[in-house]
Amino acid sequence: MIISHLQDFKEFCRDKRVLLVGNNLTALARKQGSLIDSYDIVVRFGKGIQPGFEEYIGSKTDVWMTGEFRRDMHKHLKGDTVCLYNPSFIRKMEPPTWSHVVMFDREESKSINDEFCTGESRLSAGAYTSLFFDRKVKTYKELTFINFDFFQQTTKFTDKKHDVQSYASSWHLPLLKPKDIPEDPLNNAAHSSDAEKAVFNSLTNPTLIGLSYDRPSYIKIDNAAWDGARGPEKS
Repeated sequence: MIISHLQDFKEFCRDKRVLLVGNNLTALARKQGSLIDSYDIVVRFGKGIQPGFEEYIGSKTDVWMTGEFRRDMHKHLKGDTVCLYNPSFIRKMEPPTWSHVVMFDREESKSINDEFCTGESRLSAGAYTSLFFDRKVKTYKELTFINFDFFQQTTKFTDKKHDVQSYASSWHLPLLKPKDIPEDPLNNAAHSSDAEKAVFNSLTNPTLIGLSYDRPSYIKIDNAAWDGARGPEKS
């Protein structure tokens, strides 16, 4: 479906049960595919559309959101997927050539980030999308979240591309350049857990499926996006 204007997107969401699917580390520990696919509109973010995990995170993607860093994942979408795009306020880039709805412009994004974040942390794609639905869309019947833990869980894994031990807080295990790997990932994450929770708490009647963790912690995981560049932690 080609939707490139906010008003059309509002009509698309009208009276629908909307589910935002997070990418937390334990998303692949629970077989929730059928539950996720049962919603009227399923929203996913960035690399959270990789195939092969449908039993756990479902196969349905009605809406996909990206910022600058994951826009190349668009090539994996079906043609009728509605795309949301949030321009970066950190670096200016040309907008995508494919049809999309702009959530917030660069000035709005900066203002929203300043509203919730301090220091060098920045809001996640999920946080911006949550605020977009709550502040600009508002036509949905209900807004539900699954596989969100506000970046409070971190795991160690082997980055085979750079031959280092790295850290991640998402099941798709993004690769950091070795120089960017923090000494203490729990205190130096790109996304502040407190800011992410503050965004969620600011929303109007959201529903959260699953546990919300009280404090940052390290965990070991059995199932993730292992591939030629990513492997379990070396023993």
